[in-house]
Amino acid sequence: MSYFNTTNEAGTLLKKHEIKAKSQEQVALNIFRKSKNGLTASEVFRQWPDRNTPLTSVRRAISNLLNDRFLERTYFKRKGIYGRTEFVYTIYTGQQKLFQS
Repeated sequence: MSYFNTTNEAGTLLKKHEIKAKSQEQVALNIFRKSKNGLTASEVFRQWPDRNTPLTSVRRAISNLLNDRFLERTYFKRKGIYGRTEFVYTIYTGQQKLFQS
């Protein structure tokens, strides 16, 4: 499941949130596909097309993609937008050949 229902939504509203979360994962994956050196969550956030999307949603999308093995966390770190270091993520090695143009 892509959406974490911490507010106990139901019905149509829950379905709407689930669809949006899945869509955000696709946006994140597309951003990663264009990256040669991997990205941190902050770097993905800076490239996000919808400026109203919170960084927490970007992080959730990355976590879901990581759990689904579309992404992998590297041992590299870079400074994020709040001054703290963040891990760099990249397309999962087993998935890279699927995304090569």
